[in-house]
Amino acid sequence: TKNKINNYDYLMLLNILSGRSLNDLSQYFILPWIIKDFNKDIFNWLSDKSYRDLSLPIHACGEDKERIMNKYELLDDEKYHSGTFYSTHSFVCYFLIRVKPFTEIHLEIQGAKYDAPSRMFNGVEQLSNLTEKFQELIPQLFYLPELYIKINHIFEGDNEDNIEPIKDYILPQWSKNDPRKFVLMLKKIIENKKVSQNLNSWIDIIFGYKQKGPNAIKALNIYRNACYPPTKSELEKMSENKELEAHMYEKEELGCVGKQLFTKQHKNKDINIKNAKPQKIFFNDSEKLNQLNR
Repeated sequence: TKNKINNYDYLMLLNILSGRSLNDLSQYFILPWIIKDFNKDIFNWLSDKSYRDLSLPIHACGEDKERIMNKYELLDDEKYHSGTFYSTHSFVCYFLIRVKPFTEIHLEIQGAKYDAPSRMFNGVEQLSNLTEKFQELIPQLFYLPELYIKINHIFEGDNEDNIEPIKDYILPQWSKNDPRKFVLMLKKIIENKKVSQNLNSWIDIIFGYKQKGPNAIKALNIYRNACYPPTKSELEKMSENKELEAHMYEKEELGCVGKQLFTKQHKNKDINIKNAKPQKIFFNDSEKLNQLNR
């Protein structure tokens, strides 16, 4: 609450402490999808309509909440609000397909072929439809302009199958189609007051008290069982029955929930204090999380 660290660095720290990793595509670093509409000529910083509702899981944005809960109640053996997790190895490659080695990883996932162009990361229209894909974002979107550019000579098209080549990403009008300006704008947006006032709600869902249990059910935030780390007894049972390999495969395919960091509601940020600065965030001691006290 003391605003000693900026939003981006704080979220990166939470990713580290929750066990997420840039070396594991099944539990890759995540950041919130923030902008609701990328198709406007000018980004309206002051309008609430410009921003996603951070109090809801990504799959519940724009959806009928009663319908999601009814669907959950009708399930028998395994209850979940969304069968699609917000971060998977294919989602990471979706964003980073223009950057090696993720190009090759994408091909491995797709059986040595590129996915259909309509399902690739090509333009702002797809970012505006992220609630249909149920994807949160990755850190590189906020600092790596090269991921929006076809800097490597990847997939020049297939005339036989009438498939167009992968091109540069089509950026919103308010970025002047400049990847560097777009990255700078995203970084500014994640630090602005509208986001800062509500970011604690997203933290509650991803890292906090709404991550699991009764609070998660109320928040429409339950995923498939395979997305949650197994308990010690479950691991022992899997090992005895040789089911561990199958579980690891499911985890890789479906994605994995990180460690729960907070069991109470996260405090919101005091936006009236103007002293947030970038921090060195690679701590060895998780207790420093509490010392920050935001």
